[in-house]
Amino acid sequence: MTTEHRQQPPDPRADRGSWWRERARPAWQSFEWPVVGGLVGLSVLLGYVGFAKLPGAARSPLDCLYLALQLFVLQSGDVARMPWELEVARFLAPAVTVYTAVKAAAVILREQWQLLRLRLMDGHIVICGLGRNDQLVKDFRRAGEPVVVIEKDEENDEIKPSRDLGAIVLVGDATDRSMLRKARVHRARHVVVICGSDGLNVEVAVEILRILRDRREAVRRPVGCFVHVVSLELGMLFRQNPLCAETADLAEVRLFTVYGNAARLLFRDTPLDHERVTAEDPRSVRLGIIGFGQMGERVALQAARSAQLAHGKLLEIQIVDREAGLRRRGFNHRYPQLDRVCATTFVEGDADDPAVLTELLGWVTDDRALGSLVICFDDDSRGLACVMRLMAGLGGHHVPISVRMSDATGLATLLRARDYGTAGRTRAHPFGMVNLTCTREMVITEQLDTLARAIHERYVAQRRAQSSSPDDPSLQPWERLPDDLKDSNRHQADHIPVKLRAIGCISSPTRAGGTPVAGFTPGEQQILARMEHARWVAERLLAGWIPGPRSAERKTSPYLVPWEQLPAEIQQYAIESALGIPDLLARIGEQLYRTAPAPTSG
Repeated sequence: MTTEHRQQPPDPRADRGSWWRERARPAWQSFEWPVVGGLVGLSVLLGYVGFAKLPGAARSPLDCLYLALQLFVLQSGDVARMPWELEVARFLAPAVTVYTAVKAAAVILREQWQLLRLRLMDGHIVICGLGRNDQLVKDFRRAGEPVVVIEKDEENDEIKPSRDLGAIVLVGDATDRSMLRKARVHRARHVVVICGSDGLNVEVAVEILRILRDRREAVRRPVGCFVHVVSLELGMLFRQNPLCAETADLAEVRLFTVYGNAARLLFRDTPLDHERVTAEDPRSVRLGIIGFGQMGERVALQAARSAQLAHGKLLEIQIVDREAGLRRRGFNHRYPQLDRVCATTFVEGDADDPAVLTELLGWVTDDRALGSLVICFDDDSRGLACVMRLMAGLGGHHVPISVRMSDATGLATLLRARDYGTAGRTRAHPFGMVNLTCTREMVITEQLDTLARAIHERYVAQRRAQSSSPDDPSLQPWERLPDDLKDSNRHQADHIPVKLRAIGCISSPTRAGGTPVAGFTPGEQQILARMEHARWVAERLLAGWIPGPRSAERKTSPYLVPWEQLPAEIQQYAIESALGIPDLLARIGEQLYRTAPAPTSG
């Protein structure tokens, strides 16, 4: 949650053999068998030459070759005086034979050991699908957690590195119930399903829930089941499956996407308020999005959820896409109240058109605005070319540009290699790389959930004190809380850094030279409370809620109104939420520090 967001290095004590597994052993194994093959060829060659040089009866080439091959089974014959070539070959060949036999035995023993380990595993991690990236395996293994991987493609290049890291890799279909049983999903702590398509992932998740239901007595703890599903419609259908309700006490199901994770990481590292926005700031905040596929839509949605700033102005978004009309209709259909959350404009055009980019640049560089640009193409080279054109038109304006890249080792390195910044401020950087969006922390979100649980507990304590109905779904324990309310608490936790920036504060485990903050001034309390209410309203509107009598079933609330129209007791809830931020951050070992003078009024 720290606003500095520096990636912490892995604790070397977590796995003392990690250096050997990740560097030395894989490096040797990459040329192990070519070396063995070379030694075999050298042994045959030296044996052939040695037998050809032996005095006595003449030997044909085939005889020499046959005798040389016999060296591998310790059949060199009784030779009194032998050439040095044969002397070397008769020891080298058996050595290669012994080495190969030992390696084969090791493979068999490893397989048997893995089967034994599987039978004893409890509280482990199961990953269904490796894809093209083993980042999840690396993260869990560095944390010292046992990992079982199910991968259908036996030719997948990530299988061997995963095994080198100490993971058990089962080659098979994750939709096969026997394979899931073999991985002991009913005893796992977490199961991550990221097999490829949405349909396949949902099918695997359903099989997992069926196993948990059928083996209820063997399930020792609720299993965290993290399923990658991009389609909102399919995700909703899956959530409505009676099996989810039937196994609610056995599994905590979470749907995630790498697109959503990328968007969250993007605005964590490059926030829309990259310059402080105070309550009196006259500037509007603007976001230009180029390309509006799955990634572009998630970026817009995350921005709309998080851009509730101190000055209270609506975020302005301008979207450039070749099929802007079609994209607009689909987006507005999914989020019909979007215009109450942000002002969105769709521009039908091509990013290769200089006129389109010139208009967009003029919009984000307006002196009355604080602008950002995000390029969301799924083609790395096209995205990089767009960055170059935008940079050429920016002049002296400071507008952060984020460009989607598939991985950190390809064209993304060009962004880091070239100086795209002025006055020490980076203008362009890549985002969306799989090795960053599909990590242990981004998928499991343990730190975020710690804050979300604490927020919910505080809310329940406040409401219980007011003698609220015990049947209220929002007052249930975290384990029985509806998924949308869990997500609401997570969104609130995710918004804390935005609030802190508005009052000139940051959070960090340690910060040299900063002034620790134990509480907030009355002016800060007002700012934070107003921002929280605006965030809550935006989140509810995007989730399909409408004004009306309070009803979770009908998704209506009388509090979807401006701050000034809220009853005093509801305003007090928001103020108390702001007052609790220091205690919440202490739950994750962080402290507040002030970087600017405190505002004196709201």
